[in-house]
Formats: sequence, C-alpha cells, structure tokens
Amino acid sequence: MEINPNEICKSLIDLRKELGAEEIHTNFTLQPLRFVVYDPSSKDSCFHIMPCKTIWKTEDVNRRKFRRTSNISGKFRLYELHDFAEQELQVCQNCLSEWNNGEGWKNFTRASNLEKTQIRNNFRIDEFFAQSEYDPNLWLGWDIPEFCDQVHDKYFLLYNPTSKKVDFHFMKCSHIRQDIKFGWLKTYRFTSRTSGFFEKYSVLNGQSLKTRANRVSLEKDFSKFTVCEDCLREYSDEGWKGFNNTTNDWKTIIRDSFDIKEFFDSCDRGEISHDKLITLDFIQEHGILSSIVRNDYPYNWSEITNMRRASRSYRCEECGIDLTEYITEHPDFIVTHHKNGVHSDISPENLQVLCKACHSKKPYHPKLSQQEEQFFQQARQK
Repeated sequence: MEINPNEICKSLIDLRKELGAEEIHTNFTLQPLRFVVYDPSSKDSCFHIMPCKTIWKTEDVNRRKFRRTSNISGKFRLYELHDFAEQELQVCQNCLSEWNNGEGWKNFTRASNLEKTQIRNNFRIDEFFAQSEYDPNLWLGWDIPEFCDQVHDKYFLLYNPTSKKVDFHFMKCSHIRQDIKFGWLKTYRFTSRTSGFFEKYSVLNGQSLKTRANRVSLEKDFSKFTVCEDCLREYSDEGWKGFNNTTNDWKTIIRDSFDIKEFFDSCDRGEISHDKLITLDFIQEHGILSSIVRNDYPYNWSEITNMRRASRSYRCEECGIDLTEYITEHPDFIVTHHKNGVHSDISPENLQVLCKACHSKKPYHPKLSQQEEQFFQQARQK
C-alpha cells in the first residue's frame, strides 16, 4: 500500500493532540530541490529565495557562510558566537524585486511602498515553493555550488581543521598513511563538499575537539585549502594530469587549479583504483568525524523523523521488531538513523528506521543499558 506522507503527518499531529503533547511545528516541505539560503552569523536578518544582487555582491569567502534550508516555517537557526537561537526572518527585498525577470513577486516592483511592506510581511515560503516552477538558474539549491556546496554520496576528502597547514587529501596518500601510523587521524575531519572551502577551527581554552560538550568551545572560520601534493603524485603513475612528469611551474598550476568535482567525476568513471580512495568504511574504521562538527539536525527534524518512523509502521528495518505499542511510553526506542553520520543530510537514501538495539550497534553510537537490553529481549519473545 502506498503511504501518503501528508496523511501520516496529519495523523501524528492528531495523535499528539489527543495525548496532550506539546504543539509541534507542522510546516515542512518534502521537495528536495526547493531551498532558501541565509547567513546564520549575519546581522542582516533576512533570507534569500534566489541569487539576487545582495548575494552576488557578497565576497566569495563570505558566501560560504550561507546555509540552505527547505524549512518553510520562516524561523531560522542563527548563531552569535557559539550560541544558537531561532528567529523569524523576513525575505530579502532584492529577491522580491528581481523575481520573474524584474516583475517582482506579486508585482512587487510596481507596488507602492505600503504595498511592498505588506507583500514582504505576508511572504510565505510554502506558498512561494508551491507557486514557482523549478529553474536551476533562479533557485538556491544543490545546482549552484557558488552558494551551496555540491555533495558526493560515495567519495570523501580528509583534512585537519586544527592544523596550521591548510591542505586536504583526496586519497590515502603517504601523508595519510603516516598519520595512521602515529595515531593522528582522529584529529581529521571528512567532507564530500566540492567548493574547496573548509571549516577551520581553533580550540578555545585548550579544550578537546572529541566530546560533544566541548564542541561549543571552538572558534570557527572558513578557509580555502590547497590539495595535498602527495595525493597528486600518487593518483597514478603519471600523477593527476601528468603531475609527476612536468616542471615545478606547471606543478603549481596543476595544484592550484585542482577541481574537487572533477576528481569525484573521475572516481565515478573508475579512473582511479578504489583501494586508494577515502571511503565510508575507511572513515568508520579510523573514527573520523564529519566536517560539520556541530552536525546540526534540521530545524524540522522532529517532523521528519516522526513521518519516517510512521511510514515504516514503527518497525525496525534491520531486525524487524514492531514497536508500535511502545511508541507512546518509549518513543526513543525506535529512531531514524543517518547512515553516513551527517545529521543535516536528510535525503531518503541516508535515513533508516532502526530500533535502539540495532542503532546501538552502529559505529560511534552508545551501547544499551542493562534495562534496555532486557526490554528488547522480552519484546522479541512476544
């Protein structure tokens, strides 16, 4: 039977109301190509629905600070220093003016100042998504790497966000092998972004990067990293684009012009041995964390996980245990797992509904308590 996500969401909301649960946000979109972007660190409290002149005038390095979201509630997660706060933002006025080849959203360009204020105040993201056809030249989404990095689902890069040496690695080169030998690889982060900009961290007060509690003690910036020369040399016998057989001047040109997306495409074409690549198995084996140290869940995660679990009838996708009768008393005993460990990645292929017992067996997840183990033993005997 085909499941309608909207009906599932509606039934969940009704159920929570019957149980007297607190009100939850119901505004969310399931359209994966529909995004708006905003700068969570900016004092300019607005979000953008298209690449308007405000975005184009923003310096390249500052564009990397933008975050995309398909949240349609109008509330966005902002941060000042290290403290997150949720705030309702207004749509960018330039976006409203430039939409539809300058006609403006709802004839914004021709409206009086009072009408413009009303149009802006009444702007709804869900209405905008519903009434606007998708155009990759206008939408802020996966298609426009200048604003939102493209992400590969299979191959990864490694870099050290706390190192003074700003380089990244696209394969298990001699540098990476040496760091494995000395046990330094856990200071690395992995990413599948294609922009060439990486989060760089300074640790405040000498605190560790490893624990979640101490992650708020990081100073964060974005830097343009350089590709590792060992990776360029070891790509093949000739090196990346003949790196090994050319002059020093040309080596510098090849290194500075290295394109991450082009490299990922070469991986897809099978131009490099799979054994040399940085894969998810390699990342999990060495306990490397995601580049998103905060690794935030989407604003509407509660709705997403509720819908996902309900669509699987609260049944674990690995062991098959049905936890429907326990969902009210133990809602955390059936969870939505991120396969690649990146909480912000809510693509359907990355989400998996698991019971807490199966979830605890995944890398870097806490083990069950003795009471929880007894519960699952008894539940499986029913």
